[in-house]
Amino acid sequence: LVPAYPDNRAIDYMLGMALIRSGEVAKGQALVDGILRDGGSAEAHFLLGTVAFMAKDYPNALKEFSEAIAFNPALASLYSYYGRTLLFTGDAEGAEAAFRKQLASDPNDYDANLRLAEILFQRRQYADARPLYERALRVRPGSAEAALGPAELDLAAGQPEKARRRLEEIVARSPDYADAHRALAVAAEELGLKQQSVYEHALAAKLGGVSATGGLPMGSQAPDFDLQVSSGDRRVRLSDFRGRRPVVLVMGSYSCPRFRSQAGTLNTLHTRYHDQAEFLLVYIREAHGAVSWRSTINEREGIDLPDPATFEQKREYAASCVRRLKIPFVAAVDGLDNVTEKSYTGWPSRLYLIDREGHVAFNSLLDEFSFDAAALDAALQSVIRR
Repeated sequence: LVPAYPDNRAIDYMLGMALIRSGEVAKGQALVDGILRDGGSAEAHFLLGTVAFMAKDYPNALKEFSEAIAFNPALASLYSYYGRTLLFTGDAEGAEAAFRKQLASDPNDYDANLRLAEILFQRRQYADARPLYERALRVRPGSAEAALGPAELDLAAGQPEKARRRLEEIVARSPDYADAHRALAVAAEELGLKQQSVYEHALAAKLGGVSATGGLPMGSQAPDFDLQVSSGDRRVRLSDFRGRRPVVLVMGSYSCPRFRSQAGTLNTLHTRYHDQAEFLLVYIREAHGAVSWRSTINEREGIDLPDPATFEQKREYAASCVRRLKIPFVAAVDGLDNVTEKSYTGWPSRLYLIDREGHVAFNSLLDEFSFDAAALDAALQSVIRR
């Protein structure tokens, strides 16, 4: 029998989960079940949050981790999981604070090091990001994800040959890692190795054709739609632009922090390309309606929108969003049946580039980690030249 530690549920939790992961499910489950029977504990909420997180049920994960923190903020790895969950809600600021708290108690937490490094990299705080990437790599020497960070830092520092050597080691170990091939294509291009760059770009596109973030595959036909704009009687169809102009198709809602965080970048791209490409916002279901699930960043910014009860109310939300974010392009409004959003896997926010023939030429979630404005800029130049 596996001994239980009634006065230390954290030991029971760690031992139980270790047994389950090692294949001794029955023994591990006995310990875990004992924790769950005592629902009013940090360990029970942490366990329930971990299950929700693994199931990608981030609203419930956030709730359970918050409850666990209220009971015992010192529980091992708790702030690491809480920070990762906050990232999925678009709250990079809250995630950063959580990761720093985790590292204060456990400097060798792999996920806290890696995810904090990624946040700092996106903010161009390269000197602060490097030691975190390196520590994550020391903790897990075989991690391709952690190894990619220093290579991308080398690219940012103008050292493509150094980056290329690192990246070739990564793809040798992890040949299906699309992000590494994509970075290797950039390094080769900067070194004037055109043939290798073209090959790596093509391989990255093939490997990432149906990305881990979902959405329509690259090269697929974009579904048509016929939607009313946010103000006035005009209707807009995607097919209106076929054979004429490529379309930057943005899907989001005002309650989505990820969408709001990228609005300025999208406005800048519109200024640069509005005479060569159509920009269109499709206003979709609220990412964080008041009756759905909480967003910590929305709470800090005082944004509290109930889900619209009527289509006219949804149009009002869309028009208000355009004003508040100073969006200079047309907003069309998806129906309350969310048909367009569902056909594009657009929720909570996503961006597509559709070429003149109506095919997907770019697909990305809209957040500071997934969305690469430079990659969209390059894709726009490519489809415009065709």
